[in-house]
Amino acid sequence: MGENGHPRVSLGLPVYNGGRYVRGAIQALLSQSFSDFELIICDNASADESETICREMAARDGRVRYVRNETNIGAAPNFNKTFELARGEYFKWVAHDDLHGVDYLKRAVEVLDAEPRVSLVHSRVGIIDAQGEAVTSVVGTHGEQLRDPPRRMGDRNLSVRLNELLLNTRWCFEIFGLMRREQLARTPLHGTFYGSDKVLLTYLCLAGRFHEIPEELFFRRYHANSSTGISTARAREAWIGGGKKGVAIPQIKCFKGYAGAIGASSISLGDKVACYGVLGRYALQLRKWRAMFAGDAAVAGVGKC
Repeated sequence: MGENGHPRVSLGLPVYNGGRYVRGAIQALLSQSFSDFELIICDNASADESETICREMAARDGRVRYVRNETNIGAAPNFNKTFELARGEYFKWVAHDDLHGVDYLKRAVEVLDAEPRVSLVHSRVGIIDAQGEAVTSVVGTHGEQLRDPPRRMGDRNLSVRLNELLLNTRWCFEIFGLMRREQLARTPLHGTFYGSDKVLLTYLCLAGRFHEIPEELFFRRYHANSSTGISTARAREAWIGGGKKGVAIPQIKCFKGYAGAIGASSISLGDKVACYGVLGRYALQLRKWRAMFAGDAAVAGVGKC
């Protein structure tokens, strides 16, 4: 336990109709070699067996808290709700369909404890299929890359980190890394527009370096019903905002979010100028802007929220 009697780590697991995979995701967390954590499950009014499974797991292990929304409030507000209920020094979001190696939390906590200038820790990413088997190819059924290439997110140069995030990151798997709750509380959290996960990561990127554990301890599940399979901009907006009508071109809000993150940061004037330069290069990626107007997520490179 931490100094205030709270668990050192809070894990936020938002779920909606995740009955097929959620038991495995929870069990992988409860089997972690690092045990000083709480698991907060926010059920977004699931209509399948998710509630039964989650309540059963909560009854078995006192570290698990189960909260159910009366109505579906949207993906982003549900993600944020898990954070608002957290009490730990460190925080991590967990997708209901992904898995973690037994030492993920142990290794990540060790880094944050030892490296105060690191704002986020994640491991290398392994890809698994619907049955949990390893996917050896890095190319999906539609020719899309299933994970980002190696990037310099741990570079000490702020503008280098931001360049890697904005120009070379598609999947934003780092959103499922372990973060410092105090730093995360100073961000807007998840916005109700698709791609807001990268905006949130921009705030954290400007607050400190990202550290990658050089082993595959996080396993992203690639399957037909994943949120990344939503094909149109309007459908993505409805999913993330709980059916509320949003802009069909969320990249505009993303751009404003990136600029706002740079403006709000406490970095030096020289670093701000360099970061705005990166944002200018990002704005010149006309192919991605055209893709956003067409609602093509695969080309535009929006993240998994």
